[in-house]
Amino acid sequence: MKLTVGGHSAGAHLAAMLFTRDEAPSGIRGALLPGGIYDLAPLQGSFLAPLIGITDAEAGAFSPLTRDFEAGVDVVVLHGERENAPFRVQAAAFAARDLGLPDSTAGGALAALIRRSDT
Repeated sequence: MKLTVGGHSAGAHLAAMLFTRDEAPSGIRGALLPGGIYDLAPLQGSFLAPLIGITDAEAGAFSPLTRDFEAGVDVVVLHGERENAPFRVQAAAFAARDLGLPDSTAGGALAALIRRSDT
């Protein structure tokens, strides 16, 4: 199966959770993740806390930053230059993991992802 996933903000979070290392391979080959939330713990102290109502255990279990990922998934993590600091910090922390194409730019990584999707 050749499948590339993507999502923005909470959608990037959900897309990232699709290729965590679980019992069965996901079949996902690539992911485009702009403006994602990869650590839910800071949300517990934000204005969203009453709406999401997650525990410490849930924040840890459902945060991509705390998970292991399948090998071989090409990942592009993006954020805008004027993005709020938490988005930039989380994108940098998530991208620093061994997720995508080392020593590449976002444009180069995206081009490689598109080329790989065509094969």
